[in-house]
Amino acid sequence: MAKKDGEYVNINVDGKLARVQAKSDDGCLLHLELKSGGTATADSESPISFSVGDVVLIWPDTGLMKSAPSELWSDTESVAVVRLRHSDVTVIDEGARWRVVPTTDDPAYEPGNTVLVSHSGRVKRVLDVRPLRLIDVNPSEFDITRFREVKSSGPTFEDFGGMAKVVARAKELIEIPLQKAAKLLKIGARPIKGVLFTGAPGTGKTMLARIIAASAQATFYRISGPEILSKWYGESEPVLRQIFADAATQSSAIIFLDEIDSLAASRDHDSNGASQRVVAQLLTLMDGFNANVNVVVIAATNRLEVLDAALRRPGRFDWEVEFPEPTEVDRIAILHSSSKKIRKADDLPIDSVAKSADGWSAAELAAIWSEAALLTAVDDRSMITEEDLMEGFRRVHSQRQRKGPPLMSWFRKKPPELPAPATLPGDLREFVYLGSCSELQFTRDVIKAM
Repeated sequence: MAKKDGEYVNINVDGKLARVQAKSDDGCLLHLELKSGGTATADSESPISFSVGDVVLIWPDTGLMKSAPSELWSDTESVAVVRLRHSDVTVIDEGARWRVVPTTDDPAYEPGNTVLVSHSGRVKRVLDVRPLRLIDVNPSEFDITRFREVKSSGPTFEDFGGMAKVVARAKELIEIPLQKAAKLLKIGARPIKGVLFTGAPGTGKTMLARIIAASAQATFYRISGPEILSKWYGESEPVLRQIFADAATQSSAIIFLDEIDSLAASRDHDSNGASQRVVAQLLTLMDGFNANVNVVVIAATNRLEVLDAALRRPGRFDWEVEFPEPTEVDRIAILHSSSKKIRKADDLPIDSVAKSADGWSAAELAAIWSEAALLTAVDDRSMITEEDLMEGFRRVHSQRQRKGPPLMSWFRKKPPELPAPATLPGDLREFVYLGSCSELQFTRDVIKAM
């Protein structure tokens, strides 16, 4: 008992607030929605007097249920955009999910309107005739040219070192269908619309797609999966529609979806509403291309296993080009092609470096030249020397170790067979292998002429 204005009153604090959502035909079973979240049921051998919509207080331990004022159940409201309106039901978009609510004529609303919706699912008010976006996007940012790359004299097939089989297969699946579209249509062949590029990061997937687009004189669109889901969250589907529609107006086009695994992951129970809608939109767009549209969609991923299985069906991404780990022959070709425009000394030990770089990607091999060039510039020289190349190799290798890749086998066995540096006056770095260490070390010693 507690005293109020000189009197004592009974106070009960254990009751849970709930509302009756459904009632069985015989009246002996109620389905309840708890104000704190979740649901519950109440049953009795005889009909229960409460009706659907009644607000009650319940005591689960004792089974007691009492009527409560409806004012205690404050109906929370949400903002949504009307997507579909039928005579009986309306589909609204609440940002993270679709929701079906009863259609009402008061207030009057249409698809695209922003509306205020009660917790119980009743449209209460039209807030704006335009759809409210999750992010305030400047309309000028939807300019399709931000995704369309300007045709220029970029890299060619000669700049793509190694992996001849990969290049040949990619040209066969992409370049030839774009260039011979009319002939393939006359033959009656099913057009190739989707190709998957799979492989580890840095293996040249994006570069080869650009090269093929330039070689086939095709308009190239590049879409970054993480960017379109973050910067354009809630707007991914209309952005994709605009890109595909613009590509369909070109004489030939390539749409490159980078990191598609972040854009179209499997629609399992863990995927969110935005991801599911993007996958559904991609499927619709891929199926919407007819035989007269000369567009090939390339998707790159290094996580093939997480892609939605529906994307791999015929007419979608049913062709695959795998980018394997570069072989020693590939690594030699990559080192030569990535240094074509670099001023360097003759007879550099490129073959030995390639042999030593087992497991390295094309991007890591190209980074050796970038590091070597920095050393050359610091020393105010105009040509990369052997010592610059070897120091560049060491720096990239150190970066790989910090990222945690497995040590290469030759580190555990024997030093790489590199030619001895030429005898020159002055200071030089000398290549030294320390058997007790798991890395190559370079020291600067004074070499005396012999």
